[in-house]
Amino acid sequence: MSVRYSAAVEAAIAEVCPPRDAMDSGDFDPVVYLNSRFPDESSLAALPAFLDEANERLRKTENSLLKAVEQQSSNATSAECDLKSAKEAVAQLYMRVSDIKMQASDSEEMVKDLCQHIRELDIAKTNLTASINTLRSVQLWMLQLQVLSSSFEKRRFLQTRDALQEALKYSTSFAKMKEIPKVKELNDKQTQLCRQVEYYIRNTVFGEMDLDAMDVNAMAEACSVVDLMAEESKKKLRDRFIDKLLESYSLRFKRGTDEAKLERTERRYVYLRTLLDRYDGVFQNVFPRHWCVPQELCVTFCLRTKQELDLALRESNNDIDVVVLTYVIQKTIDMERDVTQMMAWKDEFPGRRELPVYKYNGLILSAFKEHMGLLVQNEDKLMREALAQPLTGSGESACTGWSSAEEEIRNGTWLPIAEDIFVFIKESLKRALRIAQQDVLLEMAGVWRRHLIELAQAVTALLPTPALTPLERRRACIVLNTADLCQTTSQDLGDEVCARSEVPAREVAFDQVKEAFSTLYSKAIQAILQGTELALAPMLVEYGSGGFMAKKGTSAYDANSGGAADESKLVRDITTTLHETVLSCAAVVPPSALRFLLDKMAALFIAEYGNTLYRLRRLPDEGISAMRVDAAALEKAFLQLPNYNDPARFPATALTGYMKLVRKEFDQLNRALKVLQVDARTDAFIDVYYEVVLPEDRSIHNFVRLVELKGLRREDVRAWVATLSKRGVVEATKRDFQREASLGIATGISSSPAPPSTGGGGAPSVGGLNFAALFTRDPAAPGSPHNAGASAAVAAATSTGATGGASTASPTASSHFSLSNFVSTIGGGNSNAAMVEHHNNSVNGGSIASPRGAAGGTVAGAAPNPDHPGASPKNQTDEESLGSRFANAARNTATSISFLNKFKRNEGDKK
Repeated sequence: MSVRYSAAVEAAIAEVCPPRDAMDSGDFDPVVYLNSRFPDESSLAALPAFLDEANERLRKTENSLLKAVEQQSSNATSAECDLKSAKEAVAQLYMRVSDIKMQASDSEEMVKDLCQHIRELDIAKTNLTASINTLRSVQLWMLQLQVLSSSFEKRRFLQTRDALQEALKYSTSFAKMKEIPKVKELNDKQTQLCRQVEYYIRNTVFGEMDLDAMDVNAMAEACSVVDLMAEESKKKLRDRFIDKLLESYSLRFKRGTDEAKLERTERRYVYLRTLLDRYDGVFQNVFPRHWCVPQELCVTFCLRTKQELDLALRESNNDIDVVVLTYVIQKTIDMERDVTQMMAWKDEFPGRRELPVYKYNGLILSAFKEHMGLLVQNEDKLMREALAQPLTGSGESACTGWSSAEEEIRNGTWLPIAEDIFVFIKESLKRALRIAQQDVLLEMAGVWRRHLIELAQAVTALLPTPALTPLERRRACIVLNTADLCQTTSQDLGDEVCARSEVPAREVAFDQVKEAFSTLYSKAIQAILQGTELALAPMLVEYGSGGFMAKKGTSAYDANSGGAADESKLVRDITTTLHETVLSCAAVVPPSALRFLLDKMAALFIAEYGNTLYRLRRLPDEGISAMRVDAAALEKAFLQLPNYNDPARFPATALTGYMKLVRKEFDQLNRALKVLQVDARTDAFIDVYYEVVLPEDRSIHNFVRLVELKGLRREDVRAWVATLSKRGVVEATKRDFQREASLGIATGISSSPAPPSTGGGGAPSVGGLNFAALFTRDPAAPGSPHNAGASAAVAAATSTGATGGASTASPTASSHFSLSNFVSTIGGGNSNAAMVEHHNNSVNGGSIASPRGAAGGTVAGAAPNPDHPGASPKNQTDEESLGSRFANAARNTATSISFLNKFKRNEGDKK
C-alpha cells in the first residue's frame, strides 16, 4: 500500500532527499517498474540476478533501520536530562529578574520625591524673584511719578516727557493687576498728573500764545508730552490750536460785514491759502505728522465756510446774481481741488498707512446744492445766445465757401457753429464734472440735448432742397459734414455723460440728438440727389422719347449707319452732369460720405436710366444697338465715377460693393437688350429670354413688355405666356411693380399706388397731377387737355417749379408734383411712335404754352399716328406738341421728388 502526502510535503521531501533511483520516487509503481525492466520473455533471463540484487538492498536497508532505532533510543535518555537542567536554569533566572524589578521600582519612587522637592524650591525662587521685581517696579513707578510731578512744576517738558514715557511702561506692565489697591492708587495719580499737564499745555502754552511771536521749541516739547497721552487729549490740543488760528478768520468775515458777502467768497479761500503758507513751519516742526493738524485745519475751515455760505444764500435767495453764483461755484471747485492736492500724503513715514486720506471735494460746494438750478439756467442762456448767432458765421469766422462756389474750400468743411457749440459744451461738461453732483450733470445734459436738437433743426433750414446749382450742392455738402460731425460728437458726449453719471443711456436720451443729426445727414444726401435728378430729368425725358437714336437723313445717322459706334450726345451730357456733381462734392465731403453718396446715386440713376427702355413704345433694331452702346458707355462712366479726376481718392478694396452694385444694375438692362436683339416672331425669342434673364427678374409682365417693344401684343404671344407659366415664371416681380409705379401709363398696366412717403418737402409724392389725361382724346375726361382745370394745374406746376420753390397743390390734386411720373409720361402716350420719328423737330419747334394755349394749341405738319388710323392729324399734332412742351418744361422745373423714403446711412457700406 502506497502512502500519499500532500504536494507541498512531497516537494519538501524531494528537496531534502532527492531520489537516486526509481524506487525512491513518491509515485513509484511496481508493475510499471517491472514491465520496464522485463519488457519481454527474453529479458526474464536476468530475473535471478535482479532478485539477488533486490534482496541485498533489502538486507542493507533493514540493517540501517535497526542501527537508527538503537541510536535514537540512546539519544532520548540524554535529551531528557538536558531538558531538566534547562528548566531549572530558567527558574533561577526568573527569580533574579523579579528582584531587579523591585529594586528599580524603589529607585523610581525616590527620584520622583527628589524632583518634586526640586520643583517646589524652583517655584519658590521664581515667586520670590517676581515679588522682588514687582516691588522694585512699584518703587520705580512711584519714583517716575514723583519725577513727572516735579518736572511739570518746573515746566521742563522734555524731562516730563521722559518720566511720563517710563511711567506709562510701568502702568502697562501692571495692567492685569489694576484691581490691587496700590496699583489702582498709582494709576489714579498718573491719570491726574496727565490731566493737569494736558490742561496746562492746552490752555496756557497754546491758549495764551501769541501768533506773531510763538515759542516753537516750547510748543514742540509740549506736543511731545501730549503725544504720549490718549487720542482724546491730542484732539483737544489740536482743536484748541485750530480755533486759535481761525479766530481772526471769524472776526474778518463776521456776519453782516462786507467781507461776508457772497461775491467776496474768494477772499475766504485766499485767507486759507495765506494761513497755510504762514504756519507751514509750525505744522512741520511743532506737531507730529500723524496728528494731521493742517488737514484738520482745512476740514474745520470748510465746515465753517459752508455754514456761513448757507446763511448768506438763504438771506439772498430771491436776489442771487447768477454770474456771481457761477463765479463763486467755480472758485469753490478750484479751491477744493487745490486743497485736496496740497493735503495729500506725498511721502512715506512711520504710521503713514494707518492715517486717513483727506478729500475736500464737496465740503463747501454742498452749500450750493439747492441753488444749482440757477447755474443750469445760466448754461441754458449762454447756449441760447450762442445759437442766436449766424449759423454760417460772420466776418473772419464766416464759413469758407458758403457764399461763393468759386471760393477755395478744404475737404471736410463744416459750419463754424458746430465746432463752437461743442467747444462750449466741453467746457460746460468740465464745470459740471467739477461740481461732482449727478443731478446737476443730468440737468446740464438735458440742456445740451435740447439745444443740439434745435441746432439740427436750424441747420436744416439752411439746407437747399433741391441742391441744383454748384453753390447749392456745396452748401448741402457743408451741411452734410456738419451733421456728420455733430452726430459723432453727440454720441461721444452721450457716452461720456452715461459713464460719469452712472445712469443708463435711455435716461440720458442722447439718442434723440443722434437721430436728429442722422435725419439732417439723410436730408443733405437727399438734397444733393434731388438736385442731380432734376439736372438729369430733361436728358432722361428726351432719352425716353427716343432722343438717343439718330434721325434718318442726318449726319449722325449716316455716321452710325454701319453700326452704333459712339454713345449718344445725351449720354455724354449725363456723364458730364455726374462728373460735375462728384467733383463738387468730393471737394467738400470726406471719402466715407462721398462713398455713401455714390452708392445712392448709382442705385437711383441707373435704375431710372434702365426704366427709359420701358418708356418707349417700340424699339427698332438700330435703337437697340444704340442703347447698348450708350449703356456700355454709361456703365464705364459709373465705374470710373468714384476716382474721376483723382485716381487715389478710393482704394480698390473700398469700391467692391459699389462696383458690384453698378454691374448688377447694368447687367439687368444688358440682358433685356440682348433679348430684344432676337426676332420676336421666332420661338428662339422665348428660349433666349428664359436663358438670358436672371431667375429673380423673370416675369410674365417683363416678357410681355419686351414683346411690346418688338411691335407685338400680349394676345399674339399667349402660347409663350402659357409656356413661361408652366416653367414657374411669376406674373410680376417686385421690380416690375416698382417700375410700373414710376412709369405710369408707359406700361399700359395699372398698379396699386405706392405707399405715401416723405420727400424733401415733407409731403407725399404719390398721386400728383394726372398728366396721363393730357394725352387722352375724351374732352370730358377730368385730366383732358381740353379741360380748363387740368390746363390750370399744368401751368401752376410748371410756373411753381420754374421759380425753384417747392411744388404747391394744384386745383385738381392735393399732393406734390412727382418728377418720376412726369418723366414717365413723356413718350409713353399713344403718340410715341410719332415722337420717335419726329423727336428733334418737335423739341426744337415746341414751346411752353399758357394754360389756354395748352388746351387748344396745335402744330402743323404732324404725321398721322400708325397705331390709331382714325385719329386726325390735328389730334396727333396736339399730342406731339404737348410732349415737346413737357420735355422743355422739365428742363426748367424744380420740384420735390419722392425718393429715399427710408434713408439709412449704413446702407452704403453694406452693399
